[in-house]
Amino acid sequence: MPWPTETLKSWQEFEESLGGKDLGNPLKLRYLHRGQSNSAWSLRTALGRTLKAGISVADALAIERDLVRIFRSQAHIHLRSEFLPRGDDVLEWWQVMQHYGAPTRMLDWTSSSFVAAYFAVVDSWDVDGAIWTVHPLTLHRAATPLLKGNALANVIERADAPGLVLPVTTRRHSDRTVAQQGAFTIAANVLGDQDSLIDAASAPHQKEDSFVYGKFIIPKTIKPEFLHRLHAMNVSAAALFPGHDGLGRSLSERARLGSL
Repeated sequence: MPWPTETLKSWQEFEESLGGKDLGNPLKLRYLHRGQSNSAWSLRTALGRTLKAGISVADALAIERDLVRIFRSQAHIHLRSEFLPRGDDVLEWWQVMQHYGAPTRMLDWTSSSFVAAYFAVVDSWDVDGAIWTVHPLTLHRAATPLLKGNALANVIERADAPGLVLPVTTRRHSDRTVAQQGAFTIAANVLGDQDSLIDAASAPHQKEDSFVYGKFIIPKTIKPEFLHRLHAMNVSAAALFPGHDGLGRSLSERARLGSL
């Protein structure tokens, strides 16, 4: 079934619908959000977009293992040792690979709806953007019986991995994941469709008085206003991408906003 969807008509609606969901006990992760500049896009990972249609699970796993092997063999040439995982934990290696643009089965999320809004509105002002929101605890509860006592790390490289999605957080954050309040979701099966798997896990628990997941459309006509307001809150490229990359991005955003 399709995700529950709501079209936001204003910044005020955004704050009422999403801003309040981030409040509560700061030690408990209440929701995760993902902003995408095109509302027509589904929740596809970079690896999923890269692999050819109809590929077998065995072949996909072989390609994925090969990508990790090559990255591990060469990453030390480009990255300082403190940025590299100290062991063989493939989840940690995927997180580093994801950070540097390699295709993985991970999806990036944030615990801040305002950070998600930034990614939904900063680009593609000719199309509507979207924020996807999920409840991590609901995903954990749905996954528990499917894992049958196994840890996620023990099933992700199996051809018969169950159809589930789990949120994960990194043990060692980069400056970017800290700035973006980042987290990830991973499908246990390499070819798992996170869009439909999250829907299947969440839909039975979605009640009128209990929100667990949804998709919020930000119309293209109000994207510039959102970006203006986010900049006033210091939610900008300069803050979310520490370093020279963020400086360049922030100047581009400033020029776009200044030309309105």
